[in-house]
Amino acid sequence: MTEEFKASPVPLTSSRGAYNESLAEYCLAAILYFNKKILQLERQKQMKNYQAFLMPTLYQSTLVVLGYGSIGKSVAKIGKSFGMRVIGVKRTAAELDGVADEIVDTSKLNEVLPFADFLVMATPNHPTTYNLMSAPQFSLMKRSAVLVNIGRGSSINEDDLVDALNNEVIAGAALDVFKVEPLPESSPL
Repeated sequence: MTEEFKASPVPLTSSRGAYNESLAEYCLAAILYFNKKILQLERQKQMKNYQAFLMPTLYQSTLVVLGYGSIGKSVAKIGKSFGMRVIGVKRTAAELDGVADEIVDTSKLNEVLPFADFLVMATPNHPTTYNLMSAPQFSLMKRSAVLVNIGRGSSINEDDLVDALNNEVIAGAALDVFKVEPLPESSPL
């Protein structure tokens, strides 16, 4: 910020926190889409062929929130309301905040990924987050795990994600952001 701006009467505002709840609700919708097998239900409806199946609950599943800032904490609060275990991952570890069950720094990401039933990414655009999720990280996750990215598209190696989805390394992904936006029609995502 320039000295001229500091001296001016123009107010400086921030929209920080304005989208926390909206983005957290989007994450919940994406998580429930996979957890409640909505695609399977829609296919059965279209085929008029209803087959009973076990519908899991979110209760006692593990939500890893990568990028545990204000948006990530809002996601964690919703997860906790469903009885989920929450692990927050941020640049520097922090004291427990009454929401997350555990908060670790990003150096421990590979250690917590195997526990994730759902991984929500709310990472900023920063050199340390570029391709943070790539093939080695996907291989650590459960085959039933789902990734939700509301942070930055640059945080995921998209080619590796496509391979992970096609080879059923993880079960699914809900992506609100991409490296190139709008997403090109030629993208496999």
